[in-house]
Amino acid sequence: MTHQTATLQPPPPTVLRTCQPRLALSVLVSLGLALFAAPASAQSPGAAATPTSPAASPPQTPPQQPTGATPSPRSPADILFEDGRALLEQKDFNAACAKFEASHKLEPAPGTLFNLAVCEEGRERFATAARHWKEALALLSPTDDRRPTAQDSALAAEKKAARLLLRLAPGAPSGTTVTLDDRPITAAELGTLLLVDPGPHTLVVTAPGHTPRTFKPTATSRASAEIPLTPGPPLPAPAPPPVPSVPVPQPVSPVTQWFSTHTPSLLVLGGGMVLGAVGGGIAAGVGPKFHDIAVNCNKTPGSCTAADFDPAREQATIANVFFGLAGAAGLTALGLYFFVDKSPHPTSPQVSLIVGPSGGAVTVRY
Repeated sequence: MTHQTATLQPPPPTVLRTCQPRLALSVLVSLGLALFAAPASAQSPGAAATPTSPAASPPQTPPQQPTGATPSPRSPADILFEDGRALLEQKDFNAACAKFEASHKLEPAPGTLFNLAVCEEGRERFATAARHWKEALALLSPTDDRRPTAQDSALAAEKKAARLLLRLAPGAPSGTTVTLDDRPITAAELGTLLLVDPGPHTLVVTAPGHTPRTFKPTATSRASAEIPLTPGPPLPAPAPPPVPSVPVPQPVSPVTQWFSTHTPSLLVLGGGMVLGAVGGGIAAGVGPKFHDIAVNCNKTPGSCTAADFDPAREQATIANVFFGLAGAAGLTALGLYFFVDKSPHPTSPQVSLIVGPSGGAVTVRY
């Protein structure tokens, strides 16, 4: 890739000697742009105005390529970095910061962080700028001669940043959590001054069993604000589950209970009684018929034969069959009553022995 170099009168020899082209260029930009970034920061609320004059960006001249040499291709990170440099010189801080952030994501480098920090200072986000200066310090070796510049720049940005003191109000429930602009605040950070960028912020306090509560403080540059944090009101208690209604059993009379217990035997017994009644009706007609036949036979002796009594005998046989079925039904009902029906009495005999001062007794219950 082809790097452009910047010259500053007089140029800092230690920086140019030890930095790669992108890193050396970034340091010169940070030093040069600090001049035109100062007026913007001086106009922030609460900042003391200092007379400064904007400085022009140092002229840039492409390095001399050897005759016949092929320029090395530029990487996407280098292209983004150079675009950010151009936008930074035009003081288009929002667009420049976006380019530097994209370049740093592709290829992390201290020089990119230097330029990103200067860009953030240009749009008065001093807490963010201080964080980038410190991130760049972490990437530099202990002997790097750019460390003093990064340290001094970080301290200067911190002095311009706003501060929030977050405290949990007394009586806050256990498990209360706080987020600042979607960033969780640790327990160690509560009660300490937090560096924030000037402008509006969003604080959300949540606690178990409580509704979340949102605070929207506006931080002022070089100023501190204390915010007592409390969660929202308690959540309403959950409604108890509905209790299913259980119908109350109606009292049953002993007679009804007895009939319901012996229903099978009673049905069989009733059927037997019907059969007996039918047999009795048939038998009631057989007697007169026998009587009529006998009377006719007595009027004319020798006129009757055994065949004349067959219809009466057939009816008598049918009556006897119905009587037999009725008797069988009665015996079946009796068996059901004692052995099959769910009687309230014990299903098996129970024997108990009672011994008292005057004697004893044996009780059998079945």
